[in-house]
Amino acid sequence: MTDSDIPTVGPDTYRTVLTAQIGDYIARRINSFKPTPEHPCFVLGLPTGSSPLPVYRRLVELYKDGKVSFKDVITCKHGKRPNELNS
Repeated sequence: MTDSDIPTVGPDTYRTVLTAQIGDYIARRINSFKPTPEHPCFVLGLPTGSSPLPVYRRLVELYKDGKVSFKDVITCKHGKRPNELNS
C-alpha cells in the first residue's frame, strides 16, 4: 500500500476501504488454501463483538458473488480472555 492508496476524505471512508481490504485478504488466503491429509481445513478465527462485523459482511458479500467458498473452512470463536470475564 502506498500513500496514494489511503483515502483522504475521512475516517468513515478509510474504515470502508480498510474493511474491504481485510475481507479481500481473508478471502484470498481461503482461496489459496490447499487441503492436505495433515491440514484438511482452513481454520478461521472469528473474534466476537461488533468491531469485526463489517469484515464479516464483506466476506458474506464475496461469498454471494461466488468469489470465496467456505467448503474447506472451519471456524473458532475468539471471545474475552479468562481474566477479562468479570470486567
